[in-house]
Amino acid sequence: MIATGKLLSNKVTIDINYGEARSFWKDYRVKTEEGKLKKFNSVIDAINYLGKDGWKLVNAFPVSAGNGPMVYHYIFKKDFPISETNEKP
Repeated sequence: MIATGKLLSNKVTIDINYGEARSFWKDYRVKTEEGKLKKFNSVIDAINYLGKDGWKLVNAFPVSAGNGPMVYHYIFKKDFPISETNEKP
């Protein structure tokens, strides 16, 4: 998960990477059922949102983007029943 803050606001939007192939042209931020960007009150709010869906925070680390702002990455894991994966028992 990458949380992006809004200028002059405490609200954040999040981008979740599940390991899929990505296109530069597509917006991967989390959206509401109506298709609007889901805004979280804070990064902790976003972490709690994922936690309610069974995701567990594993690690968080900053990445410097040159002279730009620090970007924080959050690594989560989730246990799935073997029947929901492509693995064979």
